Amino acid sequence: MHVFEHAPGKFALGTFPDVYTEYEKSESTLLESVTLVYWLLREHRCVTRLDLGDAAVLFCNFPALLCTALRQNKGLEEVRLHPKDVRGKLSLALDALDINELTPTIVSLGGIAEANDVLREVSLSDNSIGDLGAGALAKALLKNSTLKRLDISECMCSYDGLSSFLKSLSLNTTVECIRLGDIDVPESWSPSSPLDASVCARLDVTWNTRGLQDWASSLRQGGEHHFPRLCVGWTKDTASSGIVEWFDAVRAIGASITELVISCPEGVGQECGDAAASFLETTCSLKKLTVNVKDRCCSFVNAIIRGLARNKSVSEAKFLECYLIDQLTKALQDLMRTNRTLHRLEFKAVYLKERAVRSLARALEDNFVLLTFDLEYTPDVGMHLIFSVLDRNRSLLSRAVECVLNASAEEESIRALQLLSLTDSLIDAVVEVSGKDREECRILVQESVRRL
Repeated sequence: MHVFEHAPGKFALGTFPDVYTEYEKSESTLLESVTLVYWLLREHRCVTRLDLGDAAVLFCNFPALLCTALRQNKGLEEVRLHPKDVRGKLSLALDALDINELTPTIVSLGGIAEANDVLREVSLSDNSIGDLGAGALAKALLKNSTLKRLDISECMCSYDGLSSFLKSLSLNTTVECIRLGDIDVPESWSPSSPLDASVCARLDVTWNTRGLQDWASSLRQGGEHHFPRLCVGWTKDTASSGIVEWFDAVRAIGASITELVISCPEGVGQECGDAAASFLETTCSLKKLTVNVKDRCCSFVNAIIRGLARNKSVSEAKFLECYLIDQLTKALQDLMRTNRTLHRLEFKAVYLKERAVRSLARALEDNFVLLTFDLEYTPDVGMHLIFSVLDRNRSLLSRAVECVLNASAEEESIRALQLLSLTDSLIDAVVEVSGKDREECRILVQESVRRL
């Protein structure tokens, strides 16, 4: 196990990934290590996060001792569990936090949210807690007033778990996000009471047609809506009408959304892509967009890219599980030619012909804003033409920041400031370098432009 600083003044205690644990060592050889971990957990409030994975050797060998330390801990704010081979062995060790891996009970699993007044974030992803565990956590949230984020995705929950959290979230205003992930919600399911937009906004789950329609209806019912982060997803059986209604609703009411996550399980009708694109064309608040797609979603992704080409606010767009293929080249060319706010773009992988790469590089020649083009996998085709333009853009941004903060009079710095003076990417960079707040940095940029 190791200790590292995950935030200023806050430390995490975690297990090293990919460590071979199938070896024979007497407990006496681990005494020094477990003693150190014991005192860290018992006495030090600076340890605010606990990460346990397959290599949690100390927790498997000394469950009672470390359980005692955890019961007396007053600093942990976040717990992350990613067990595989040790599934079940960690159960006893974590009884102090009331997490049980194999056979969660309402009492043991619910206690994590009901009695603990320190934890802010809990991740139980990939643990088989099922609907019983989800129901226990949902019930416990009725008494908890500190937990902000809970991840129980891939935990074998059904739509019954969704129903449980809909009820508890209507009475708990502290929780910011509960991630249930992909749940097979049948078209026959309907909520026991009318859906509330503020409750739906705090759930990361796949909806059926009725769920999306009811959410859309709630959005249209008066008042302004401000969402720092919103997740919308649907099942493979969800009708296009529900998807269209939801996007039409957030567009019509002018909802203020800072970050949007869209989950599309498979191909949808063209009208769905058109509705999403229309929202992107009109929103002025959205800064970050993440699109999770699966099979046969090329037309939907193409529509999203078309919408981004006309968008004037998004600075970061991620297309997770999405391959950049030749069919998307035309829309991406238009985006690179016209969009002047997007400075980060991400795809899973690139499968393009060389001529497509050249065409994208040409489209980028007059784009001085895009800074990164991230790929999860190394492309088979050379991307140096695109990356060289991005290198130019990053250099220009550095020169512009220098002109703002150091009043550089170099010709290159002045030109860079002139090119980037109206972009959010310059303000973001000045904020990062100077440590000043955003409005103060905006004024600094304006003053620098006036001095030219």
